[in-house]
Amino acid sequence: GSFAVLAVVHWVVANPTLPRLLIDLFFGKKDDSPLTLDESDPEIVDAQNAEQELYDHYGLQVKHHYIFLPDHRIKVRVSEFGSGDPIVLVPGNTGDVFPLAALLAEFKDKRIIAINR
Repeated sequence: GSFAVLAVVHWVVANPTLPRLLIDLFFGKKDDSPLTLDESDPEIVDAQNAEQELYDHYGLQVKHHYIFLPDHRIKVRVSEFGSGDPIVLVPGNTGDVFPLAALLAEFKDKRIIAINR
């Protein structure tokens, strides 16, 4: 099948310590605890419910998977939509796929694999 990348990954490959440094600077992390969201936090639950309502509005079925990257101490959410030839999507701006729901609805004959940053 065909494979397409719809966005540029804003990641520095040449210097593997830079992403961890940027995360530490941005979040002020000083320990080795992972940077992950608390799935039981009411604000997170509300955001997830609103996101699901948006997908429902556009008739999108979504499956979420999580990948933990221990070197960077982050958990990355991968969202999958549809079936067919795969398209890998790495959203820019907020790093979330939900703002692209209307566009995703146009690709129901494709398998969209979105890496939420």
